Amino acid sequence: MQEIFTPSPPFNPFRRHPADRLNIDSPHLQPDTNHQLPDHPLTAPITLDEVIETIAHKRTTAPGIDTITYRHLKEAPITLLTLLATIYTFILRTGFFPLPWKTSKTLMFPKPDKPLHNLSSYRPIQLTSALSKTLEKILVKRLHSHLDQHNLLPIYQAGFRPHFSINDQLLRLINTITNHYNTSRPSCLLLFDLEKAFDKVWHQALLHKLYNFRLPITYIRLILHFLTNRIAYITINSSMSHPIFLHCGVPQGSALSPLISFVRCTSHSYRLIYISFNMLTIQLS
Repeated sequence: MQEIFTPSPPFNPFRRHPADRLNIDSPHLQPDTNHQLPDHPLTAPITLDEVIETIAHKRTTAPGIDTITYRHLKEAPITLLTLLATIYTFILRTGFFPLPWKTSKTLMFPKPDKPLHNLSSYRPIQLTSALSKTLEKILVKRLHSHLDQHNLLPIYQAGFRPHFSINDQLLRLINTITNHYNTSRPSCLLLFDLEKAFDKVWHQALLHKLYNFRLPITYIRLILHFLTNRIAYITINSSMSHPIFLHCGVPQGSALSPLISFVRCTSHSYRLIYISFNMLTIQLS
C-alpha cells in the first residue's frame, strides 16, 4: 500500500490534508491485466447468481447512450449473463472500467417555480448504462457488508444504508426532545444541508479514506478508474451537446455515488453529546 503514496514532504502550511500525498498516477492504481484478485470478499469473482439477483430487483428505467435497458437483461439467456459475470470479474481484476459505461446522457429538468433563464433552476439527471449500474449495485452490496461488518459507519447514519430510514432519525429526535421537555431542559436543533454534495467530492480525499478503511488495493483502483475520465452529454429535446469531461465529483444517478460520497464524509459525522450544564450540542468527530 505504501507504493501509492509519495514520501512525506517538508513542512508546508498549504498542504493541509494527508490526501495531498496520494499519488493517483502510481502504477499500482493503474489498470493492468496482470493484477491478481486478493482473497477478500470485496474482490471475490462475481458470480452468475449475483448478476441474476441484481437484475431481478431492478425496475425498467430510461436507458443510457447504449439504449440497453434492464428489460433486455432480464430476458437475456443464461449464456449471456454468464459472460457478463465473467466480464465483471475481469473489470474487478484489472481495475479497468469501460469508457462507454462512464459516458452519460444528461437530461435537464426545470425545478418548480424557478426562472427558466437561470441555469441553477434546472436539475440534471444522468442516464448511464444498465450494464454499468448492475455492476455498481453488486459492488455497493459488497461494500455495505464490509462497512457494517467492521463497524466503519457512524451509528447515527441512516441515509444510503439498508434497513435504515428517515424514521430512525425522526424517532431519535422526538425521543431526545421529549426527554428534555420532561426534565425541563432546553433543546437546540441545527440542520446542515450540503449544497451540490455529489459535485464536490474530492477524489484524492475519497481514495485516502478508502485506504484508511483497509480496502483491497484492487477495489480502490477500480473506484479510481470509475470516477476518472467520465464524459457527459447534455440533451435538450433532440439536440445533444459536445462531450463534457468531468474531473471532480461523483456521477449523478450512479448506484455507487451515494455510498462513496458518504464514505468520504464519515470523518465529519456528527455525534450528540451532553456537556456539563445539560445543553444539547453537536461535536465534530
